[in-house]
Amino acid sequence: MEQSDASNMRYFEYKILDFDFKIDFDNEIAFADDFPYMELIDNLIINQKTYINVVIYTNTENQVSNVLKVFLNKENGILRIQTKENIIWDLIN
Repeated sequence: MEQSDASNMRYFEYKILDFDFKIDFDNEIAFADDFPYMELIDNLIINQKTYINVVIYTNTENQVSNVLKVFLNKENGILRIQTKENIIWDLIN
């Protein structure tokens, strides 16, 4: 088993409606398939604008929070929030 060098980790921390998570875009995204709560998609179109390298971070732990999924990328931050009631908030361009 290899040990990772924590000095190379750069986390972005988010708190959305009582849902907290952090993500290291540079080191974790390459292994998104290894995390059950993370999915990487090539692009996401919102209001006719295309965002690339989008991570879908799913709330699998916090049952109290109303957040189901957060769509984000390194360049633009949070792009979309989907609640457990399927209400969707999109970034306004």
